[in-house]
Amino acid sequence: DTLWTKTFGSQYSDFGFDMIKLRDGNFLIAGSINYLDVNPQNADLFLLKINQNGDTIWTRQYGDLNYQEEARNLVEGLDSSLYISGSKTGISNDNYSYLQKCNSAGNSIWSRTYGNSWSRGVDITDDYGCITIGTFNDGASNQVYVNRFDSAGTVLWTKLIGTSGTDAGFDIKSTKE
Repeated sequence: DTLWTKTFGSQYSDFGFDMIKLRDGNFLIAGSINYLDVNPQNADLFLLKINQNGDTIWTRQYGDLNYQEEARNLVEGLDSSLYISGSKTGISNDNYSYLQKCNSAGNSIWSRTYGNSWSRGVDITDDYGCITIGTFNDGASNQVYVNRFDSAGTVLWTKLIGTSGTDAGFDIKSTKE
């Protein structure tokens, strides 16, 4: 049986791509707000925290003018920080992977972009960092990439995986070493 039904969003085209249950019992939704009527080149990433009854606790919006940002995946860190993985596309169709770390109130701690790629998955690591997966375009083909970050957002290592064909990464899970 349905306990409740709620709708969320703005007057624009909004998309929710991921939702997780947080350790405090509330839920976090991530996606994008697309301003198609106002500026077709602009979309912002959003976070929406709701309680168990679907009531809004807070909303956050992040983005740069003339870029389309979208959140595709999110995870809660060991310290209740939030990691958001997604993509950022410029007006000249330049594509970037996007990673953002926020505190538990949704305030940005840092964000990182890295080029010719699309990020689709993120997970936490035991040392309070994170690991991301996505697709990297080297100019000839698409490869799966995996990036490992420390808690300050510094890249510790990057691995490219793939064949001479088109490869793509969509989800990643950290395991005990």
